[in-house]
Amino acid sequence: MTDRHDDYLWDPAQPPDPELQALERALRSLRRGDVPLDPARLPPRAPRGALPSPQRFRVAAAAVAIAAALLVALWFAVGDRQELAPGAEPRTFVTAAGKRTVQLGDLVSIELGPDTELLFEHWRADQALFRLRRGAIGVRVAPPPAVQKRFFCVDTPRGSVVDLGCKYELRVKPGGGEYVRVIEGAVEFAYPARTVFVPAGASCSVGGDRPATPLFADRDGMLAEYVGKFDAMTALKTPDGDRIKLAEVLAEHCTTGRDTLPLWHLLRDPLPEVRYVAEQRLLEIAGPPPGALQGKSGDVHAEPEEWLPFLRMNAWLRQ
Repeated sequence: MTDRHDDYLWDPAQPPDPELQALERALRSLRRGDVPLDPARLPPRAPRGALPSPQRFRVAAAAVAIAAALLVALWFAVGDRQELAPGAEPRTFVTAAGKRTVQLGDLVSIELGPDTELLFEHWRADQALFRLRRGAIGVRVAPPPAVQKRFFCVDTPRGSVVDLGCKYELRVKPGGGEYVRVIEGAVEFAYPARTVFVPAGASCSVGGDRPATPLFADRDGMLAEYVGKFDAMTALKTPDGDRIKLAEVLAEHCTTGRDTLPLWHLLRDPLPEVRYVAEQRLLEIAGPPPGALQGKSGDVHAEPEEWLPFLRMNAWLRQ
């Protein structure tokens, strides 16, 4: 059938199509009765080239679905994920209700939580520096040798979190409080008044101008209470005698390997009496580290830097 005669399909009064007439003659024996079709009973003819309504709806729906999928893919590829390169210019990343990911190649991944503002300062050969102004981030840093320790740093309004090969969460709370929880590896939480070491499984909060003594998540109860009291006494510059007595009580509540985390921090206290109490309890719980020296009085002594790797391997790993 030719296109110019297809009107005959809808209206027999139109010029006939020879091929269609031949087909009609061949099928005449199968015709139901001999009643001609009433054109008035036919549905309205669609304009030339138009699709029937159901088909038009399906095509339109498919087009909308494809457009939406492309929009979502574009959002996740561009709006929700940002790649940085060495030497990139400083910029600020802000989230509202959703989340966003910032990548430093395969070295560092930073996920910004809702209502977060993170400033990228620089990415140099020796350091990648960010500033968390508000909100929360989750950080994963590739372990050495891919990323050297202390390469990745995040400053907060009051201090700085220095990566030691790890995965951690950092939060700047409304009103100025800060909190870090380490999932893998360790970080240093450095403030002008104090620097603490936070290993995997431990957390640390900040009140005022100094971080609290870190504790493992499963060490709570009385030990956490005495650690909090000791930190408060230190911040308030309580008389030395009271601090020494509380250090002795705190040490008595340290009974397991993971309890030695606050004891190790007491090794860095300015009072020699507090350091002595902490070291004696460390020796009772964990034994002496390699390189410990025995003095003339029989006391065993090691520097905090010698205790740290020993405790990490022998006391702080979850069994």
